[in-house]
Amino acid sequence: MFDFGIIGGGASGIYASILLAQKGYSVAIFEANDRVGKKILATGNGKCNLSNIDINENYYNTPVIKDIVKSFDLQKEMLKLGLVTKVKSGRIYPLSEQANNVLNVLLRNMSRYEVKVYTGYKVQDIVVKDFINVVCSKEVVVCKKVVFATGSNATFGVDNHSLIEKVFGESVKSKPSLAPLIAKKTEQIKGLAGVRQEANVSLYKNGECIAQEFGEVQFKKDGVSGIVMMNMCARMCWNGMDNGVCYFDFMPEYSENQVAEFLENNVTAEYGLLNKYLMQNAIKFGIKGIKKYRIDLSRCEDIKQAQVISGGIDLKLINLNSMQYKGNDKIFAIGEAVNVDGLCGGYNLHWAFASAYNLVKEF
Repeated sequence: MFDFGIIGGGASGIYASILLAQKGYSVAIFEANDRVGKKILATGNGKCNLSNIDINENYYNTPVIKDIVKSFDLQKEMLKLGLVTKVKSGRIYPLSEQANNVLNVLLRNMSRYEVKVYTGYKVQDIVVKDFINVVCSKEVVVCKKVVFATGSNATFGVDNHSLIEKVFGESVKSKPSLAPLIAKKTEQIKGLAGVRQEANVSLYKNGECIAQEFGEVQFKKDGVSGIVMMNMCARMCWNGMDNGVCYFDFMPEYSENQVAEFLENNVTAEYGLLNKYLMQNAIKFGIKGIKKYRIDLSRCEDIKQAQVISGGIDLKLINLNSMQYKGNDKIFAIGEAVNVDGLCGGYNLHWAFASAYNLVKEF
């Protein structure tokens, strides 16, 4: 029998297991994949963007987690585990900028504190009696308490929706949050696949600008991607938008009058402003094509193309002081298992670690 069984071997589950084991509890992790921490290795294009020096509730889909994320000092707590970090362009990375170093530090701490790891063990059910029977695909393991750190089925994640619904009774429907966006009108992106261009991007809902951000846009055959567009996807999700309109200012540092002067010079217009394929599309609309290029968005890519999803266990079911399920004091939920998601920039990993820390501080 274990004091704690943790369902899910992602960032939140691993960190919670270490903190609990440090306090003397016996801990087991149940991971459906063949190894723990697979998503950590893919974070930040392999550089592992752990957090951000600008931690603010406005970068998340809900403000109620403000105290949890702002009170957690990730750099300080990671250093306690032996991971040295650095700040680069406001984002916090491991000093090596290698995700495998982060995972290796976490794994060594798990081994040091004797966390039992069950890989290839998909949890099919939990049966609550005096203790909790964790019913896995291979055996039944008895635990005193259980922590849901199941993550989501984004990318290569595992779908645990049916298990969550059975235990918690309800959940918020999962939708892609950080994902590429599909264009409604293909002529707006015709010939632009593979083009990358920095732009000031504005997202509109019913004629009102609800989000604006500068960054690199990556054009695809059927839509647009890049960090800035994934953040627009999140904003669409948080605002209940199934579709929307984005305007792109490809020369935000220049006024419309200045752009007009450039366009009067045919040589400059054709060769000296933008990527030639983008320019061919934009020039059809004159100044508006450069300062306010419009793309109608039909939807986000599907969940398997998303880095993060929105949805999961409803926060109204969770005591945020302890991450404990209000319906049973033996059950807890952390990380992406609950309905919390953030923008690109380290916010989702920060929540994963902060929510685990918030749980363990009560023990």
